[in-house]
Amino acid sequence: MLHDVMTLSVTWEDAMTTLYGAALVQDPNPLEVYTDGSCLNPGTRYAAAGSGIYWGPDCLSNLAVRLPGPEQTNNRAELYAILRALEQCDTMCSLRIYTDSEYAIRSIAEWAPSRSELAWTCCNGDLLRDICLLIRRRLADLTLIWVQAHGKNQHNAEADALARKGA
Repeated sequence: MLHDVMTLSVTWEDAMTTLYGAALVQDPNPLEVYTDGSCLNPGTRYAAAGSGIYWGPDCLSNLAVRLPGPEQTNNRAELYAILRALEQCDTMCSLRIYTDSEYAIRSIAEWAPSRSELAWTCCNGDLLRDICLLIRRRLADLTLIWVQAHGKNQHNAEADALARKGA
């Protein structure tokens, strides 16, 4: 039995369905967006973080935004990028969010229930709470997909450039 528990693997998609419920709308052609966060001078009083949201070449919805508030970290910028992408997307449209932040995916797909029980008093709890509210309001499916940072994925590179510009 211990072996079965140790080898049990739950995908992020399964975790999301368990946490947020099944989507009512599943479009075979979902919208795709790449998100990224960046922080210049991290850990210093000069830290400046930004978020990049990349919908595609020359798309007017692409965003490079400075992370609001005094806490300027890369992890916070990663979550903020996902929050902004969710805000931009119609809840009736299926959505795939590509991110190079395993921290952001695990925060949303795995750790949210325990953070909720703590009244979101955890690190970045305010952003995580808002992301969870937006996900719960969605009628269409949402998939979070991890991509390798600084790899050969041009869309991820564009999101990274927007995040650095935002910072």
